[in-house]
Amino acid sequence: MREFAMPRERRLSGAFRQGVSVCVAALFFVGLFAAPTTTKAFYGGSSFEARKQAYIDDQGGYWASRYPGATYWYGMAVWAWLERGTFPDRVGQVIEGYTTPVAPDSPECQYPWNVHAGCHDHHPSHISGLRILLQYGNRLSTQDLQKLEDYYSNGVDQNAAFANNNYAFTHTSVGYLAAKYLDPEMQVTYHSTYNYPGDFSYAGRIYEDGKQYRVLDLFGDNLLYLMDKMVFRSDEEWQSQFYSQHVVRSLALVYDFAGANLP
Repeated sequence: MREFAMPRERRLSGAFRQGVSVCVAALFFVGLFAAPTTTKAFYGGSSFEARKQAYIDDQGGYWASRYPGATYWYGMAVWAWLERGTFPDRVGQVIEGYTTPVAPDSPECQYPWNVHAGCHDHHPSHISGLRILLQYGNRLSTQDLQKLEDYYSNGVDQNAAFANNNYAFTHTSVGYLAAKYLDPEMQVTYHSTYNYPGDFSYAGRIYEDGKQYRVLDLFGDNLLYLMDKMVFRSDEEWQSQFYSQHVVRSLALVYDFAGANLP
């Protein structure tokens, strides 16, 4: 039976947001000392809020001029359109990409800001698509809203196979928040995998392979387990620039929408 048991007084428990903050801080310091180069912001401003406002005001103009005649940059500008309620057709194209799996070696996947669900991950656990659903759902067309809801509703079960450390936070956080939004009583079958052989246990709660459990219970405990693991043991995969961005974005999603405590 798999269980990561830290002394109870050291566990990240009720103060869930504090746990997320600790994990993000840990990743930040790893990146601070490991990053070989510095980066420059795409938009000017002396603060994050100033750069954010410049990005919104630009409405994708920077990306359109950099990649004329293309549409793959829509994923970089979509947040500005959602903030202003502009370009609903383009927003719809982005959502179509988020919910349409493609082969990872397809031409659509050659850009780091790709919008297709299958480019880096066959699981239906696209972080950006879920943020659009949770944060901007009331600004979407009925068709786009339904498309996102169907996509995540059909994908929760696949995320119950906690197979890969590279995307563990992504699968678990997206599955948890999708269930919280769609149906808090949603049930899912726990799948044993090579990373989680046999039964899974956390804080004395046991989940048996092949049995059904409430998604918020199973996924919530796995999120807490992963945060414990990050703080107390870490994982070399989470130190990579590529995978750490998925961890940070997943934790930000949980911080914003999970509420104060799990489950």
